[in-house]
Amino acid sequence: MAVTPSAEPLSHVFFADDSVLFCRAKENEAYNVKYLLQRYVEGSGQFINLDKSSVHFSVGCSKGLKSTLPQILGIKHQEGFGKYVGIQADFGASKKKVFEEVRNKLDERINGWAEQFLSVAGNRANYSAFLVEGSEDEKGCSLACLEKVAQRKISGGLGFKAVIEFNLAMLAKVGWRLICAPESLLAKVLKAMYYPNSSFLEASVGRGTSWGWKGILQGRKILKSGIRWRVSDGSNIRVIEDPWLPTPRTFRPLSRHPEMPQMVAKLVSIDETWEREIIQRCSFARVFWFGSPIQLDVNVVVGDDFMQCWIWLCAKYGKLEEASTFMRWVVCGLWRIWKCRNSVVFGKVVVEPNVALQLLWQQWKEIVESDKDFFFDNSSGCIGDGTIVNGWCNRTSVGGYGWVARDFAGIFKGVGCVGKVFCASSFMAKAAALRLAVMAAVDRGFTIVHVETNSKVLVDMVHGKLQPDATMEAILWDINLIQQQLCYIEVSYTPRACNEAVHLVASYVTRVGGAHSWDEFEPEWLFNTLASDVNISIRI
Repeated sequence: MAVTPSAEPLSHVFFADDSVLFCRAKENEAYNVKYLLQRYVEGSGQFINLDKSSVHFSVGCSKGLKSTLPQILGIKHQEGFGKYVGIQADFGASKKKVFEEVRNKLDERINGWAEQFLSVAGNRANYSAFLVEGSEDEKGCSLACLEKVAQRKISGGLGFKAVIEFNLAMLAKVGWRLICAPESLLAKVLKAMYYPNSSFLEASVGRGTSWGWKGILQGRKILKSGIRWRVSDGSNIRVIEDPWLPTPRTFRPLSRHPEMPQMVAKLVSIDETWEREIIQRCSFARVFWFGSPIQLDVNVVVGDDFMQCWIWLCAKYGKLEEASTFMRWVVCGLWRIWKCRNSVVFGKVVVEPNVALQLLWQQWKEIVESDKDFFFDNSSGCIGDGTIVNGWCNRTSVGGYGWVARDFAGIFKGVGCVGKVFCASSFMAKAAALRLAVMAAVDRGFTIVHVETNSKVLVDMVHGKLQPDATMEAILWDINLIQQQLCYIEVSYTPRACNEAVHLVASYVTRVGGAHSWDEFEPEWLFNTLASDVNISIRI
């Protein structure tokens, strides 16, 4: 018998002390089976109990054969394979039909539980399925949570198994046998039926399949969550699809580079070492860096990882007259490559090197323009910024910024500032000031916040009306993430002259440096300005 035309034929199946013999429904084959059984009896000295044996026919057999062949064999005819350990041996496609009889018997046992005295084994078997509660007139047992009775006896439980988890573990064990023993009879039969052109890990559920096969696939999910390849020569391991790397969760490489080899064997040399040149090869990076204004040849860069390469670049090009500009190009190029990588991984969009170079030039122009647009405002080194202020020096790229918090009536609630910090531009300092203010609002438990800044461009970027340039993306991402902890926040534009208090804070922190904060009681040098903002005539 063969389960499919391409599968190997089966002549018999052994399970424990039971046997199933297969043959064609013909008289001569029935005589042959009878002769073989007699030879077995003579050779082994064991007798076959024909009363416990049965003959089962397929659907296409005629009534005449169903009557004649059992007489030849001396074995009774029975529809189906009967029962095995209390369950129908031929499952079919319906689980309900198979277990209906078991469920009915269990219901009868439980319904008559109060009138019967079961053995210890019988009580334990029923406890493991149900815990029932008796009424006032009838004796019963108290309810107990499954977590308690499932504990080990030494821990105070009854040692019952978690049925669902135990069943999934057994199904996963069957799947593991299919992987480790592909030449076994079970593996050959299931492969011929359900995955003739693929492996067990790639097999699909299919239509009209048995619920036994569907159960094995449920166990396969457990295997896939932790199984991975052990690399030898790598001839059977796919680089992208198969789990083989010692990285958590995925065990797969994150890169989707078009030049990535299909099989891991291409990454292993003859002496069983990694082909470092292939692993580090990236045609996109070679073209990108050579086409950039610095015309960097990545083949001459020394280092096995990013930090070693960066140290080599700093040592080689750090003494040039234009070292600062050169390294800024390197940083911009790295950022652009990272953006292109994210476009491939998350958006499935491949960016060509020439397009990436155009974006790099656009990014560079934005940075240069931002350096020209903002300048040192006055001799005290501060720029008023509404509720948020910053001071920044174009010559040293060092500045300070801060915030002042007041309630709806203008009453002081707090002030904070940070001075003598490095910022690439004044505009970046404004964005950093906004981030500091939002963080302060969250730390102090504010829920409804109205933030004012004198940078209309920054307000439009926060609201998504303008596309942020490369220097601002990280800070704006921080602001967007932090403000999600507030119930409501509004960022609006206000002229610089509308808030002298924060201008004074920026002037102070630019002069003294460091990080400072005041809560509830404002510093003495800020009192008069705050009082003027709310039209209070008191002066100190």
